[in-house]
Amino acid sequence: MNQFFEFAPAAVFFVVYLLAGIYYATAALMVAVALQFIVYWIFKWPITKMMWLILVVAFISGTLTIALQNPIFIKWKPTVVSWILSAILLTNQFLGRKNVLKWLVGDYVKLSERIWKHQALILGIGMFLSGSTNLFVAYTFSEAIWVSYRFASIFIWPILFAIAMAVYLAVLGKFKDIESN
Repeated sequence: MNQFFEFAPAAVFFVVYLLAGIYYATAALMVAVALQFIVYWIFKWPITKMMWLILVVAFISGTLTIALQNPIFIKWKPTVVSWILSAILLTNQFLGRKNVLKWLVGDYVKLSERIWKHQALILGIGMFLSGSTNLFVAYTFSEAIWVSYRFASIFIWPILFAIAMAVYLAVLGKFKDIESN
């Protein structure tokens, strides 16, 4: 059930944009992100670091967008979030002692240290590409196309990340154990 609430702010932004435009959609996004925290708190679901990052960036970019009447700030929000995550994952490859990706999802997936490192690298590069693509669409196409891309990308990028990681694991032959059972 809480997976629904993870995507709710983006869906609210998209729908309100279609009904009322970018500034109302930005305000609705800010309210939806705040309500998301309230729902998580009521149901005692864990509030992740990612949720905090999105909250802070949404409120900063949303406030700037509305106060300055310039949608470029809200258009930069996904890029800022993606690039921060990319920087954390890629910097951690060289400077960190503990793999950030393993720390985040290691309770659910068991992989060797080498594979964790490669998976974090793939995701770090992917997050950089995701943020860069967002800017390309934001500056190249109309606002309406950017909003549609932004909503679709919530589903597209995770699928692309999963495919890249699965291809990597398949090349290493890590699926053989699964197939033999």
